[in-house]
Amino acid sequence: MKYPHTKKVDIVEKIHGDKIEDPYRWLEEVESDQVQRWAFKQDELTRKFLREGGKFRSIYEGLKKVWSYSTQGTPEVKGDKMFYLAKDALQDYPVLYCREPKDDNAKVLLDPNKWSDDGSYSLSLWSVSEDGKFVVYGKNCSGSDWSEIRILDVDNGEDLPEMINWCRFTQVSWKKDSSGFFYNRFPEEGSVPPEDRVNYSKIYFHRIKTPQAEDVLVYEDKKNKEYGFYSIVTDDGKYLLVFASVGTERKNLVFMRKVEEENEFNQLIGVFDADYTYVFSIGEIIFFKTDKDAPLGRLISIDLNRPEPDYWREVISESEDNLERAVFAGGKFVVEYLHDASSIIKTFSKEGKFEREIKLPDKGMVLGLLGYAERQDLYFKFSSFLYPGTVYRYDIKSGETTEFGREGLETDVSKFIVERLFAQSRDGTKIPFFVARRKDLKIDGSNPAILYGYGGFNVPQTPWFSPTVYYWIQKGGVYALANLRGGGEFGENWHRGGMLGAKQNVFDDFIAVAQALTEKKYTKREKLAISGGSNGGLLTAACMIQRPDLFGAVVCEVGVLDMLRYHKWTVGRYWIPEYGDPENEEHFKFLVAYSPLHNVKKGENYPPILINTADTDDRVYPAHSFKFAATLQEKSNGKNPVFLRIEKKSGHGHGMSVSKAVEKTADVYSFLFKTLGIEP
Repeated sequence: MKYPHTKKVDIVEKIHGDKIEDPYRWLEEVESDQVQRWAFKQDELTRKFLREGGKFRSIYEGLKKVWSYSTQGTPEVKGDKMFYLAKDALQDYPVLYCREPKDDNAKVLLDPNKWSDDGSYSLSLWSVSEDGKFVVYGKNCSGSDWSEIRILDVDNGEDLPEMINWCRFTQVSWKKDSSGFFYNRFPEEGSVPPEDRVNYSKIYFHRIKTPQAEDVLVYEDKKNKEYGFYSIVTDDGKYLLVFASVGTERKNLVFMRKVEEENEFNQLIGVFDADYTYVFSIGEIIFFKTDKDAPLGRLISIDLNRPEPDYWREVISESEDNLERAVFAGGKFVVEYLHDASSIIKTFSKEGKFEREIKLPDKGMVLGLLGYAERQDLYFKFSSFLYPGTVYRYDIKSGETTEFGREGLETDVSKFIVERLFAQSRDGTKIPFFVARRKDLKIDGSNPAILYGYGGFNVPQTPWFSPTVYYWIQKGGVYALANLRGGGEFGENWHRGGMLGAKQNVFDDFIAVAQALTEKKYTKREKLAISGGSNGGLLTAACMIQRPDLFGAVVCEVGVLDMLRYHKWTVGRYWIPEYGDPENEEHFKFLVAYSPLHNVKKGENYPPILINTADTDDRVYPAHSFKFAATLQEKSNGKNPVFLRIEKKSGHGHGMSVSKAVEKTADVYSFLFKTLGIEP
């Protein structure tokens, strides 16, 4: 390949005694004209390769057909109305509707498809007041994490005059009288140095129909600028809980006060020793899901009259399955667990006695588990590799499950099979993985396969429906999903086994699954592609660098690739609890050992790679992808291509329109079909 010229600069830093070259640091100035011109040429080269010939058009039309189906979200009941997201087959974004629970005629409240001509605006959050009369919602532009917050009057369909700014990762909690809400935000732009734009998180109260300038500061901590906050009003409306955490660490503090008393907060949880997630409150008793002394999770209650740990009561004890979430509905606790990386739902009495398991259609994933203390109906959405999402209504009293709405794509499940297999990692740990494929596929080592993984931040990877996966297995491909250490499938110990100095375990696990796929004859090296995004982009890049002989192609999506400077960009400092601090000598040693950018070898025969990023990604900075692509193009032996694809007006992936997602996926599959030698 003849790549665009990429200049090199003479930058060498001594970090903890090691000399670190950084010849492409100039590419960090992603908005400069010079870097923009370079990026345009790289993207132009990539798209020319991906779209020449007939493969792209055929793939695009096939994906568009599979992707064109209606979707249905889990309903939320507030006041006398029901609110939910739904999308018809031709829309790019889901629309927010409301209707009476027994009325099929729904009213459109928010339609992001009409917010811009190019689909660059999307709905980032929505929260309904307790009386169902107002909706707080966020608008994101070009996939940014920053949101513009507005308030919709449900009755007349018009926005209130106020606008709320400086919101990122914002959560909203309404007062029970619906007079206003608590929310978290960052400092006003220009009021702090640029490097502190995502520090100094604060909790404010906004009274509806007043300007943001009159919002009341509720909580801040000037001494600990790195603390992030969010707040919750307890179910009875009596107490305000403020949760504090550092970055993405799943450990938090909890502070509390009465909602109506503007006095000092009391410290309920005073040490960062575990995760505490609010579930429900009854009078002075507050229930939390926690992994304190229970890596797989348990449910505890804290009496505010005696809040010391010695007086905590265990309501639901730790089991052999990972406790994902819990709600209190109709006088029962409804708990979702992960069993072998698939969702199961169980109900318990208020005292914590097991009552029954809610039957699910298949091994898969539960989304949007919603219930209310005073109502007997519980709603949840279920999805799996072969079943598009279906929303169910569960009657707490009778135990009956009925369909509320299903997504409009019919799949012939009789033609496909999902298997649960295991690989053995380098240290002997058994690593589970799923394989989805057609039943009539010959297991003879000749099939193209995609292996997907993530392995980080306690995020579980479970079977869920994706039109891209369904298209792939329809065409005769094998799709494998790995449950790697670092993820959240098997509790906090599993997570800890793949973070900080143990991060190499994640790469070893992924490599072991790749080897198992070839040994079990699902595919062969030349036909095996690996794919992952964000932390999963780090995964695929690191595995490619460590085992270039093992893969036929690599797709690296919005990856974290420069592990020595990641903490300097956007919200990178949030990830220090997961990855480590490059400025700490002990952490530097294990970071530099696997950092993809710093381990590219001169003259190595790396497999074909497609590096995807977005020009407005303000979570994983595009410079990661720019520098990695330039380094690979310079150092690899040139036998296989290194492509850089740059999505315009798109962020980290959330908020992407269906039309953009179809086009991007068609490019990815065009790359795989060409490099793996597949005919559409």
